[in-house]
Amino acid sequence: MGKKARILIAEDNKLWIENCRAALADHPVEVIGAMDVTEAIEKIQNTCFAAVFIDLEIPGAKGDKYGGFDILKTLPDMNPYTQAIVITQHEEDSILSQVARHNVSLCIIKPLNFREIQFAMDLIIERWIGHREKLLNVLNQFSSYQSILQDRKHNRTDFKIANEYDVQDILHVILKPFYPDLVSEEHTTKRAGSEKRIDFVIKGLETVVEIKMARGKAHAKKVADELDIDIRNYPSHPNCNELICFVYDPKGVVSDARSIEKDLSGPVTQKNKTINVTVLIRPA
Repeated sequence: MGKKARILIAEDNKLWIENCRAALADHPVEVIGAMDVTEAIEKIQNTCFAAVFIDLEIPGAKGDKYGGFDILKTLPDMNPYTQAIVITQHEEDSILSQVARHNVSLCIIKPLNFREIQFAMDLIIERWIGHREKLLNVLNQFSSYQSILQDRKHNRTDFKIANEYDVQDILHVILKPFYPDLVSEEHTTKRAGSEKRIDFVIKGLETVVEIKMARGKAHAKKVADELDIDIRNYPSHPNCNELICFVYDPKGVVSDARSIEKDLSGPVTQKNKTINVTVLIRPA
């Protein structure tokens, strides 16, 4: 997800974009402008945005007056996590009813005080950070899910977690409703003649999840080295700006777990690309 949330402003008034950028100077966001619908859609397709501010009267691809509706129609399919903020000078019921048909987080009526933009940005950032926090919470609580599966009622056979593939399957089922674009088993770019298989990719959040399971004391001694090698492959992946490495250690055989987390977490740079890494070893 990166350190700064990216914001797209689809507005054909360049001065207005610059004023927004100035108004948000103290917020942890990167503001990008688009002057027409074609440019806006192209940027949304190629970049991960926390929110798009859409002027309804931005020129449409076919020259129509209310091109902003073209963005509203396509935005959910391009990124399910991007919030749509509509900006318009029209208060007619006919226009606002059309806006209501789309998944719009907020509708701001012009002329506006830039404090409205700042207020909206606070809510956007909170929700954007929340996507990451929800993912971390699921991983931190994985052992409690596992306990439920191994203590089934009515004499039903318990679900056994024997290896990391079992962990992947359970997490896939838990995470998919929250992250609809989550996919499994992609590949990174070849490095030293080999490819690294990726457990989960959440493209709309530019987040990759790597999953391991400590199989015993002998394997536990190798976990840190395996993670260190794996982490260096991920900057090559086009959809990875955030890497979360989850190690399931049900028997607590990984020694110095907190030290490993501290040593391997943080920014990692390869070939001029920096990603943020978070390592979680649970239980520990």
